[in-house]
Amino acid sequence: MPAPNAFYFCDRCGHASTPSWTDLETYYAGDYHILTDSEEQDQLYEVENGEPIFRSYHQARTMLHKLALPAHARILDFGCAKGATAKRAMEARSDLAMHLFDVSDRYLPFWNRFLASDRFATFETPNSWQESFDAVASFFVLEHVSNPVETLLSMRNLLKSGGLLYFVVPNPYANIGDFVIADHTHHYSKESIENLLVLSGFEMCEIDDSSHRASFVVTARKIETADAMLGYAVCRHRLDKGERNGALRVQVNAIAGYWDRYGTDVRAFEDLLPLGSRTAIYGAGFYGTFLLTCLANPERVVCFMDRDPYLQGECHRGRPVFSPEALPDGVDTVYIGVNPDAATDIPNMSCWRGRDMRFFVPRRLAK
Repeated sequence: MPAPNAFYFCDRCGHASTPSWTDLETYYAGDYHILTDSEEQDQLYEVENGEPIFRSYHQARTMLHKLALPAHARILDFGCAKGATAKRAMEARSDLAMHLFDVSDRYLPFWNRFLASDRFATFETPNSWQESFDAVASFFVLEHVSNPVETLLSMRNLLKSGGLLYFVVPNPYANIGDFVIADHTHHYSKESIENLLVLSGFEMCEIDDSSHRASFVVTARKIETADAMLGYAVCRHRLDKGERNGALRVQVNAIAGYWDRYGTDVRAFEDLLPLGSRTAIYGAGFYGTFLLTCLANPERVVCFMDRDPYLQGECHRGRPVFSPEALPDGVDTVYIGVNPDAATDIPNMSCWRGRDMRFFVPRRLAK
């Protein structure tokens, strides 16, 4: 998959984007695969009191807390993939009338296991769903779409008057890897989210940047057409005045510069390794994969390591994935392939004490 090679930033609304590298609709309908190996497969979100907390559980828990939905509320998970978050929400609130939608048939076998067929749809939403939902939710969808305003207008049409919109998108200023993920074409700021909501006919209730790590959790309410048009006029007036987001532009430029240097840093470290070094990468997600592509001699990497139990025992990029505790003997070098803000303490993990190893720790972006 090609990496983005340009950023575009709007000084007026604070929105950033990267060029689309393919036909997104075709890609998501046929080629996009995530967590489809089994019904149980999920992404590790955090470890809480020694117990793994997975992303679908955290997302459902946070949504139910924030929306305080009435009994028997109708909810649509828009762009739901396997529907894991919806399933978790139904386990916590069996009264909810949950519905699912996505732009692929790939997930139908998962949906059929817990939901009646009249409660899900693919590619197009049924006319009977128009203006019928108390809430429409989406989780990490709007960074992928080609036209966010058009997508939110579609969601708005599915909501009852005064219905709630709830979505989660990456915060690229808290997780700078978002800017170089090839299928993330939109990169949001609080300012650009506020603008997006106004242009789509919503009143912003909350933009929360702390409830989901490195993400914005957004709650908004559908407003009537006259109010939406007034909000649109106010929004256009603000943009036409040319209000600037200079501080955000500085951050975007700094992030772009960081990624320009990242590969150079990796190869400079690699050049200092003795011949015959056996290396491993900690992190089998985006950062670890990106780091592998930066190496001049990737064949030296014998394995990945990751805390996610669903990745352990699998193969990633042709290499086995182990837990950190199972790092093979003979590995003398570990590249830390995670968010730079979380990388510093990893070399000090207790399971590696007493082992003579070198570590590549990515520099943190200067704040």
